[in-house]
Amino acid sequence: MLEYYYDIYYKNEFENTFKDTYILDNATVLKSSFYVLKFDFSAVDTTDYENSFRMHLNIRIDSFCDRYNIPIIEKGNPINRLEILFIYCRKHNFPIYILIDEYDNFVTKLFIGDISAYKKIVTSKNAIYKELFTMLKVGTSGAVKKMFMTGVSPLALYDVTSGNNISKNISLEEDFNDMVGITKNELIDMIHFYDLESQKEHIIARCDEWYNSYRFYEDIEHTIYNSDMILYYFNSILIV
Repeated sequence: MLEYYYDIYYKNEFENTFKDTYILDNATVLKSSFYVLKFDFSAVDTTDYENSFRMHLNIRIDSFCDRYNIPIIEKGNPINRLEILFIYCRKHNFPIYILIDEYDNFVTKLFIGDISAYKKIVTSKNAIYKELFTMLKVGTSGAVKKMFMTGVSPLALYDVTSGNNISKNISLEEDFNDMVGITKNELIDMIHFYDLESQKEHIIARCDEWYNSYRFYEDIEHTIYNSDMILYYFNSILIV
């Protein structure tokens, strides 16, 4: 959603994408104004983690250059290529928005299965994972204007130390408690939307039992359901 909202590449699709939403009627001045560089670390193969990580970074850099008609930066170390890219984008006034999905995916697997490999890529002197976040930090003094990362555990980000001391973890803040879940009221709205009123109590009871209820901000009174599980459940009901 962030990509479609902020990416200048999708500017002409903005109205169609956000049709019939609050966002369309309350868009900010920053909509469709960034060049989005997106990574997804779940794509990194832990059996060959270092080469796979470098390859993923290079693929996404190439994709970024192709999308925005930027001259392809000479192949090589992806960290050096990022620095060249940031300099180019700053010179040409291309504000960059960095999106990283599953930032801890492969490094957490390494931490669980091979602690020496984890230390090599995250905490050692020349750890490329740490070097990446250091370079992203450097970029914020120029072309990189925004960054948003999603993941499960902040452990890896803590271990890169000063390389990532500019980020803020919003996961446990009250304002964002409902961001990635479905509230009880939203569940009831879904029941009404799909005309399942006759099964309302049964559905709520099942969802309470099977999908629990989560609370990220400890002092908040209400809880939320896992979005994916609720959607899967409704899909199964509607198919039947």
